[in-house]
Amino acid sequence: MSFNILFFVFLSGMLILSLALIFLVIIHQKGVIRNQLALQKIRENQQRALLKASIEGEEKERERIAQELHDDVCATLATVNLYLYKAGNTEDKIPVITESKALVDDSIKKLRGISHRLQPTQIMSENLLTSLQNLCKKIDSSGAINCEFSSDHSEPALNIDTKLSIYRIAQEVFNNLMKHAHPSNVYFVSSSEDRFFTLNIFHDGNGLIQSDFDQYVYNSDAIGLKNMVSRATVIGAKLTHSRNDNGEYRIQLKVPL
Repeated sequence: MSFNILFFVFLSGMLILSLALIFLVIIHQKGVIRNQLALQKIRENQQRALLKASIEGEEKERERIAQELHDDVCATLATVNLYLYKAGNTEDKIPVITESKALVDDSIKKLRGISHRLQPTQIMSENLLTSLQNLCKKIDSSGAINCEFSSDHSEPALNIDTKLSIYRIAQEVFNNLMKHAHPSNVYFVSSSEDRFFTLNIFHDGNGLIQSDFDQYVYNSDAIGLKNMVSRATVIGAKLTHSRNDNGEYRIQLKVPL
């Protein structure tokens, strides 16, 4: 076989090999693109789920407030109306007016309670640490759970919306602990270092690690968990769940300052 024939066979083989490599690269790139599109679709679906949960959460909160106003405040004021009508048709008005005043005071107290739950006073005065401490005191005063708060720093330099989101996430964590974890002890520990505000919530109940949380968060009925993730995303925070070596569970919220 002449040199020219061998050289032609060699070039043909190299060309075929090059074409095969190019074909494999194209197939690989198509696979990468398909995977990227699939991941993008998953992220979009997750974002839609978070947005939907946020809207559903707001609707549920409106329904709860409307129900509370209807059942408590409106019913009390209707009773006051009856007392005042009675006062117009009786000579001894003092007992009726006294009772009406007591009912009005009760309505004001209920409205103030609703208002405070919607917008905590300490948060509105820009004091996050006091709000978290008071939340812990309310939990502890129930007698069902021992709750302690500790902090080794001054008020973090965060805007009011970020502070409110942190407080709401802490509230939701506590609600979830009461419903599902049933702990005996809960510890709120806040720290501020390396340009981050960190809130760690430790408990000894039936907790979640990150893989469990990631599995549950996109369930259709996990509105509270979705709201936590949504609030954390909006403020650029990282929300993680873990278990320490001593068996204690930790929910950590890390917020950039």
